[in-house]
Amino acid sequence: MFSKGKQADVDLNRLKGDYGFFRKHVDLALVAKKTTLKKIKALEKKIENDRKVLGNLRGTDKSETEAKPLSPQKALPQPQKKSSPVSSLIQRSVKVKPSEESKVTPIAQEGVLKEGETPEQIEARKEAEERAIEAQKAERAVVDFVAHKKSLQKQIELDEKLLLTTEQSLANMKEFLKKRLGELEENKRSGIGPEKLPKLRQDIQSVQRKIGRASGKIVERKAHLNGLRERLTQVRMEKEMVVSKAEQKREMAEEARSKSVWLQSPFHPDNLLDWVTTRGPRILMVIVAVALLLLISRLLSSRLARVFVHSSRGVQEGRDNRAQTIALSFGAVGRILIILFGFVMVLQEAGMDVKTVLGGAAILGLAVAFGAQNLMRDYFSGFMILLEDQYELGDIVTIGNMTGTVEKVNMRTTVLRDLEGRVHFIPNGKITQVTNKTFEWARAVFDIDVAFEEDVDKVMGILLELAGEIAKDPRYSDHIIDEPVMQGVDRFGESAVTIKFMIKTKPDMMLIVKREMLRRIKNRFDQVGIKIPVPRRMVLHGERESV
Repeated sequence: MFSKGKQADVDLNRLKGDYGFFRKHVDLALVAKKTTLKKIKALEKKIENDRKVLGNLRGTDKSETEAKPLSPQKALPQPQKKSSPVSSLIQRSVKVKPSEESKVTPIAQEGVLKEGETPEQIEARKEAEERAIEAQKAERAVVDFVAHKKSLQKQIELDEKLLLTTEQSLANMKEFLKKRLGELEENKRSGIGPEKLPKLRQDIQSVQRKIGRASGKIVERKAHLNGLRERLTQVRMEKEMVVSKAEQKREMAEEARSKSVWLQSPFHPDNLLDWVTTRGPRILMVIVAVALLLLISRLLSSRLARVFVHSSRGVQEGRDNRAQTIALSFGAVGRILIILFGFVMVLQEAGMDVKTVLGGAAILGLAVAFGAQNLMRDYFSGFMILLEDQYELGDIVTIGNMTGTVEKVNMRTTVLRDLEGRVHFIPNGKITQVTNKTFEWARAVFDIDVAFEEDVDKVMGILLELAGEIAKDPRYSDHIIDEPVMQGVDRFGESAVTIKFMIKTKPDMMLIVKREMLRRIKNRFDQVGIKIPVPRRMVLHGERESV
């Protein structure tokens, strides 16, 4: 009874040990399975990417290049030849159909003959396009190289994990085999349980077979892993070569593009000479035509201005000044129009799109018109003032509440100087009403007050006599343009009788004649005893009276 219980304990301990070995073996198998599935997915992704790249290069449909999932039986990669993956990618990318080159770079889409291109420009442009395609192929090879390197590193990592799992599984099986061999020897020595010996030998043989297979897998995995590591080392060695080649291709493409751009540049000596020989004469003709139009405009503006002021009022000097001002206005407008027209024609002959220029000029002109409304109104009002001859230099005018002599008038402003010498600059657009006191002729009006006791007929005779004397005076005879007009007694005032008479003068001599006439009237009245009344006021203080 005691021996049976002891044997049961031994069997239980053995089963517990076997359970531990089997559980560890199952865990390692699960880890190996998960790692294998990850490796399968990584390989499927790599194959799918490679097929997509190959399909894009060959121009095939995506549906034809989709990767098929790998079966678990084909998960482990077979040994491959030690060839350069980067070299194969570059060779594969070079084998591009000519019809597909236009899809590689937008520069190739411009491979159409352009108007006016020289053979050198066409050759340089085609070379730039080819260099650009080669540079993009090299850059794509670098991208493929980096992707291949990452995929290779991922495979090495997974294979190392699988190798470690297999080695752990082998160690576990060896330990299990050692335990079974110990049990077999113990049973042989003790003679206990001879019926179990065949079963133990069968288990030992099965474990030995599994250990043999696991050892073979370890050898295969190590060999495969060494191959992958050698390939990774080779890829790392080729990294500088691939990057250097891509950089060289890029520099060559940039150099070819710069050469093509320089040959297409208008500042290239050949293009500049061709432009001068083909477009230069026409541009020169436009410039000569503009110069002739400017000369004609200058002559016509002067003639038109003289025609406008030919029959106008004023002395010759005033008419000349007005004609010069109008001619400058006409000439300025004409010059602006002619120069703008010539500028647009020159741009058109130079090969530029004048529609864009005219559109921009229209927008700019509209903005200027909105921003300079007052300025445009000033110029238009000034033009109408000059055209209608409302006033000219030397006229005495009243504009608003300012009176003075016109010193300057142009399209923009009118300049007045008053009696105190102050100068007023008035924008023509602000002028709504003008009073010209010297328009064509002027009239000196005299209101002479005499006492009620005087003989008014005698006074009127003296006044006419004085007017005749001043009209015969050489200093003033040229200023008086008509006989004096005696109006007679004009009104009765509080202490005087007012006699009115007038003398017609030239427009700018009215004040001079009037002042001289008043001086002579005062002196003659003093000589003949005619009194000019002074207003009197009577003040009463109580009973006394004072005057």
